Amino acid sequence: MMHLGTIKKAERSDELVFRLFETHGSRACAKITTAFEIKEAYITDMLENKLQQIELVDGQIQLDFSPYEICTILLKY
Repeated sequence: MMHLGTIKKAERSDELVFRLFETHGSRACAKITTAFEIKEAYITDMLENKLQQIELVDGQIQLDFSPYEICTILLKY
């Protein structure tokens, strides 16, 4: 089961940060859809440094999670 723990403005930009985590100790998939157009998305470290660009499919983000995984995502809109 996925839990959205945080939605906030990024510390160093006007982008949005989402922090998600898997809470039941099993593999999971999360799909993120927003009311606004996402131009770019990145997986970041906890300090919001970009690590990897996420491919957008039809304006959505889809991510697979390992058990208890925490993922921070930066959205540019």
